[in-house]
Amino acid sequence: MNRIFITVSIALIVQALGCSKPSETDTKKGATDATPAGVTQTDEEKLIPVKVSSIEARGYREFGTYVGQIMPVTEAELKTYLGGRVGKLYKDRGDKVKKGEKLCDIEGSKYQAILDSAKLSEKLASEKLARNKQHLEQGTASRTQVDRAQMEFLEAKQMHLVAQKNRDGAYCVSPISGVIVDRKIERFDETSPGQTTFFVADTSKMRVTVGIPETEIDGYRNGNVAFLTSDSVVGEPLEGRIKSIARRIDASRKTFLMDLLFDNSAQQLLSGTTARVKVLRYDKKDQIVIPTESIMVLADEKAVMVVVENKAQKRTVEIQSNNETESLIAGGLTIGDQLIIEGQMQAVNGSLVEIKP
Repeated sequence: MNRIFITVSIALIVQALGCSKPSETDTKKGATDATPAGVTQTDEEKLIPVKVSSIEARGYREFGTYVGQIMPVTEAELKTYLGGRVGKLYKDRGDKVKKGEKLCDIEGSKYQAILDSAKLSEKLASEKLARNKQHLEQGTASRTQVDRAQMEFLEAKQMHLVAQKNRDGAYCVSPISGVIVDRKIERFDETSPGQTTFFVADTSKMRVTVGIPETEIDGYRNGNVAFLTSDSVVGEPLEGRIKSIARRIDASRKTFLMDLLFDNSAQQLLSGTTARVKVLRYDKKDQIVIPTESIMVLADEKAVMVVVENKAQKRTVEIQSNNETESLIAGGLTIGDQLIIEGQMQAVNGSLVEIKP
């Protein structure tokens, strides 16, 4: 009886095991439903999820940001060349002036008299020279007499120019039309020779000079647009242009000096104040531009990852220029490449990847 019971138990166990084993067809079907075509169950476990972007030709604009001082394009420093006491002040800071207008009087009558005397001396010397030349033609004067008269005339002319300069300094005569941006004297001051009296500037156009590091000088061209902001500018930034770029590095600053020109017809820009400028460096069409964050900085190269036939492939890239968000690529990528923009740090060359939307 015991032998029959054991035999029946073994038969039941074998039957149970036979029922639980899946068929070969079921196994194949299950694998097909869970794994992409061409990838085994083992391969699927190594898939790295990535997000890609197809590279297309597009434009690229890059601006450099710098800080500089606002100055007039044209400015004149007025001086009193012989000094004296300030008797009168005709103009003050902020006043508009015309070319040749008197701004002060520093013993001006004295220097006016000297100028009148110098003018007369030049006139007399000129007449004497003319007479000697006529006598030379008539044979009644020698060449030496003519040469002496010529020298006297040149000396008188020189004295006239010096007297004119001294007289203009005594009256603070403005050599340009513009605005008085500063006054350096007060009434009754005793001025010394060569002392500055006024600064006059044409403030209709202003310039900003900035220093460009050697590593950033490429790309800038005369005429490129620039935008200026400062504490005195209300509303939108003022638009200007690159006026000139030095072709020799400044020894003291170790930079290339760039002058930017801005219209100041609204008189918002103030001489001597600080401005922040954004200057167009690159404006290119049909370029390969990629997100800066997609670039991997390795030990001796900069690289990106692209997807080729479901696998990650490393590409070493040459970067022409970049900023915090975009990089202009000069080599290493072509139009149509599937650039990995998310997940590139987890992939290695040859990794199987799964592209996510």
